[in-house]
Amino acid sequence: MKKLFLLFALFPLWGLGGIYAQKELWGVSSGFGNSSLSPNEAYYFGNIIKHDINGENETIMHEFDEVNGKTPIGRLFLASNGKLYGTTSEGGLSDSVAGIYNGYGTLFEYDLILNKFRVIKFFDNITGFGPQIGFIEATPGILYGATNARGLKYNINTETTTIFGGFDKLVNSELMKASDGNLYGTAIFSSACPNSSASSPHYNGAIIKINTSNDTTSWYDLSCEWQYGINPVGGLVEVSPGKLYGVTNAGGATGIFTVNQYIYGTIYEFNIFTNTYTKKFDLDANITGSRPASLTRGINGKFYGLCQNSGVDQQCYNNTNPSLGTLFEYLPQTNAVNVLYNFNPCNTGALAYPFFLMQSSTGNFIGMTNSAFNYSTLFKYDPTNNVVTVPTTTDSNPNSHIATNLIEICRKPFYQEFLPDTFTPSTGTAFTYDIQNTNATTYVWRKGTTVLPLQTTAILNLPSVTAADTGIYTCTMTNECGTTTTMNLFINVDNLGIDLMPLYKNNIKLYPNPTLATLNIELPQSVEIQKCFISNNIGQTVFKSTDNLNKIDVSHLQKGVYIVSLKTNYGNWNGKFVRE
Repeated sequence: MKKLFLLFALFPLWGLGGIYAQKELWGVSSGFGNSSLSPNEAYYFGNIIKHDINGENETIMHEFDEVNGKTPIGRLFLASNGKLYGTTSEGGLSDSVAGIYNGYGTLFEYDLILNKFRVIKFFDNITGFGPQIGFIEATPGILYGATNARGLKYNINTETTTIFGGFDKLVNSELMKASDGNLYGTAIFSSACPNSSASSPHYNGAIIKINTSNDTTSWYDLSCEWQYGINPVGGLVEVSPGKLYGVTNAGGATGIFTVNQYIYGTIYEFNIFTNTYTKKFDLDANITGSRPASLTRGINGKFYGLCQNSGVDQQCYNNTNPSLGTLFEYLPQTNAVNVLYNFNPCNTGALAYPFFLMQSSTGNFIGMTNSAFNYSTLFKYDPTNNVVTVPTTTDSNPNSHIATNLIEICRKPFYQEFLPDTFTPSTGTAFTYDIQNTNATTYVWRKGTTVLPLQTTAILNLPSVTAADTGIYTCTMTNECGTTTTMNLFINVDNLGIDLMPLYKNNIKLYPNPTLATLNIELPQSVEIQKCFISNNIGQTVFKSTDNLNKIDVSHLQKGVYIVSLKTNYGNWNGKFVRE
C-alpha cells in the first residue's frame, strides 16, 4: 500500500490557447536507414508518429525495437473500438532461432485513450510473414489484412487471428471495401513476364480480392503487354458502383522500355462484376508526369494523384530544370488529367519524387516526398492558391520523424493510465492528482455517483482530506470527438486497518463466465491475492493457492457452478462462475 502526501502531477498543464486540438494526423515512420549518415545514425527501427492537423508539431508516440517489431510500412487503421492497429514488416520473435528478435513482423495495437502499445501477434515463415500493408474493418469487430502470401483476419473482441487463403504474391497496397462487400488491393509482383530475363525478371502485377463471406482469395493478373500498364501500385478507389480505379507505375502506350522497366504508367478501371480490366489514360512524362503513386478521392468528390517523376520542365536560375514529379487531378467523367503542381527546384527546393497524398478535413492536402538529400519530407498543398509549403520539423534527422503514410483521427479525450491507482493520504493533507489530459473541453469528476461541482479541470484537487473523502473517483471528459471516462482512482484516508473490501468488491470480476478452460480474475491494481479457494456446490474445495494469481486453469473441473473465495490485502471477496 502506497501513501501520497505530495502533489502527484508529472506533467505541467499547457497554456489554454490551442490545447483543444482534437483532430490529428497519425502515421508510421518505416525506419529505413539513410546511406548518407554514419552507421549509428543510419539505422533505427521506425516509430509511430502524430502531427497536428496541419502536419506540424510532430511527436513520436512509440519507438519500435527488434523485440516488438521493426520497419512498419502499412498504414495505421482506426477500428470501431477506438484503437489503432498496424503491422511491422520485420522484427519480433523469430521462430527459427529461439530468443532472437529478428523475426518476421508483428501485428500491433495502440490504445489512443491510454497511449499504450502492445503486440498482438508475432508472424512466422510458415503461416505468412513480412506484411507490407495495414488493416481494414470489413465488418464490425473484424479486421482484414495480408502478409506476404496469406490473408489475415483479426477479431478485436476475441483477440484471435486467422490466417487464410494464399496469394503467392506480394500484396503492396492497402485493402479497400467495395460495394459488393469484398476487399480489393493490388500486388506489384505476380507472374514473371516472358520478355524478361531470369536474372532480372519483370512482373505484370495483379488485382487481389478477398471474399469476406467465406475468406477465400483470388486475383486478376494484369497483361504482360506493357502498353496496357503493368505494376499496379497505391491501392484502388471506387469511382462508381463496381468500378474500381487505380494506377500502374509502368507501361502505357507512351512508355518506353529501359532496363526491364516500361516507364510512364497508366490510370485503369477494373470492373468487379465482369472481372475486366480497362486502361483509361496513358500518362506522359513530359506533360502529366510519370510513375504515378496512387489515386485518392478528395472532399469534393474529385480524384487526385501523384506522379513520382517528370512533368513539365521549369525555367529558373537561368537554366531549364527538370520537374521532379507532379500533383494532378483526374476527372473520370471526361477521362482527363490536369496537372495542378510541378515539383521542381524553382519553387520547392529539395522536394522531389512525391509518393503519398491525402486530404485532411481542413481542405489542404498532406503528402510526402523523397528529397534530394534522401530524407522523406512532408509537404502541404493548398488547392485554393496552388501553393506547396513544408511544415517545420523539430528533429535534426527528419527522416526519423516523417511518416511514410498518414490517417486523420478525431481523437477522444485521453489520459495517463493510473499506475498506481490507490493512494492513502493522511487526514489534513492536500491531495492532488493530474490525469494528464490536454484535449478535453469539459471535465466532470465524481466520487462514486456523486458529481463534484468544484472539480472542473484535469486535476483532482482536495485541499485538506478527511475520512469522508475515502472513495472511488472517476473523471468524465468530453470534446467534439466523444467522451472518455477514466479508470477508477481509489483514495483511502487513514484506513487504519479498516476492511476496505466494500470499496473494491464491485471492481473484482471473473471472466469469461461461463468458461470452458481458463478463468481470469480482474483486480484493481492495488489489490493483491493472498489466498484463493474454489469450492463446488456441496462445499468441497477443488482448488487452492497462496499465489497472487490472475488466471486459473479450470479445464479439469466438472460442469457446474463454483464459488471463488479470495483473501486479499483489503479483505475477503466471494464470487461465482459456471464451468461449461
